Amino acid sequence: FQDIAAIMLVAIMPQIFTAAPDSWETALNIGMAVLRGLVFLGAAWLIGRYLLPRIMLAVARTKSRELFTLMVFAICSGIAMLASLLGLSIALGAFTAGLFVSSSYYSHRVLSEVLPFKDLFLTIFFVSAGLLIDIDGLWEHIGQVATFASFVLAIKFVACLTAASFLKIPGRMGIMASTALTNVGEFSLVLIPFMQEISPIPALVTTNVYAIAAVSMGMTPLLMKAARKLTPLLVRIPGLKTKRERLNVETLITRMEGIRDHAIICGYGPVGRRLHESLSQYGIPCIIIDLNADTVKSLLNGGHLAFLGDIQHQITMDLAGVRTARLIAFTFPDPAPALSTYMQIKGANADITVIARAKFRSEVASLHHAGIANVIHDEMETGAAAVRLAKQSFDIIEPSDAPSLSH
Repeated sequence: FQDIAAIMLVAIMPQIFTAAPDSWETALNIGMAVLRGLVFLGAAWLIGRYLLPRIMLAVARTKSRELFTLMVFAICSGIAMLASLLGLSIALGAFTAGLFVSSSYYSHRVLSEVLPFKDLFLTIFFVSAGLLIDIDGLWEHIGQVATFASFVLAIKFVACLTAASFLKIPGRMGIMASTALTNVGEFSLVLIPFMQEISPIPALVTTNVYAIAAVSMGMTPLLMKAARKLTPLLVRIPGLKTKRERLNVETLITRMEGIRDHAIICGYGPVGRRLHESLSQYGIPCIIIDLNADTVKSLLNGGHLAFLGDIQHQITMDLAGVRTARLIAFTFPDPAPALSTYMQIKGANADITVIARAKFRSEVASLHHAGIANVIHDEMETGAAAVRLAKQSFDIIEPSDAPSLSH
């Protein structure tokens, strides 16, 4: 939200600081600037919603890694230039393009292709920001920097916690999320040089702002560690959440942190439900991951370990305890999540057993090629079940007609 808000700030700041105060012309210019920002966001949304998926599908079908990478950079550059033509920042245009690419079906492939560039540019960005800080000036004004940094951290924490409360995010999650967002956003570092082009800013001010941003970013990991320990006390503050919700969330997180030799069930359809029921009969602990909020809520109310998450995200696997799990089962007949996460799963836990499903023979071959040995072929299993039932109707009994384990 704060990154997208930066787009609107870039749009209206030139009009605020270059026009005469209290004039209708200023108001009109601000309105036009806001309109340009809305036009850009609307055009970018249309491209990301309708044009982008078709382009990425066509390029993906070529199976050319080079063309796919080039296409990603072309999309980001094109939307960045569109932002520039509308008088907005190229950096914010590229950010908007990345936002739409990251929400597409191909986001994980895009990430794997551009990860080396991402690490390089991220390093350059933060190192460059650090080099802008005058160390001597920082020590000279350390009191002011510490005061303003504390002020920013406190104000942003309260604002984020208020938003989390309106969104009905449980107390512990809201506190941790608010703590993670207390630092000065990275796009503020983009706004400073943009502002300097409009109206000169004293060097002392820019130096202190950069220092405040750096201090707040550096404090975030420490604050998150502190918040983790203080959360049991903070959630008792009236208004964060009801007592029942707090206990449910805290109990769930505590139970997940201590679990070992468990099964991770990805998806809770008919197959996932039957697997969960079977394993539970033998006392095997299970963690269920699903994208259906109602399903997860029902499981939590039943006392089961479950959470809402995308299994293709590394943080989801970490929360599910993939490093200490004995089994992970992809219970839906879509091989893409298993293919995209298999290497990171095996990298975290080489001994884990992976089970996947596939509808077609070609998908089975892809899963086997990736290294997944335990693949349930839906068509094959259905065919075997049909043959077995047909033989029974004709009273045909053969020694090999043993029940299928995967039926």
